[in-house]
Amino acid sequence: MRRIDSMTSNLGQLLWSGIVPRNRVTTVVRQLMSDHPFSGWGYAQRPH
Repeated sequence: MRRIDSMTSNLGQLLWSGIVPRNRVTTVVRQLMSDHPFSGWGYAQRPH
């Protein structure tokens, strides 16, 4: 198994669940709301 650096809408699910440590919330929100994950067709999501 190898690590894959990618952003998905799972960031929002992590925030909603409360699993993100308080000291990381601001960083996660900034990443989630940045222009990078938006494809023009909506939010980029990875299939399960």
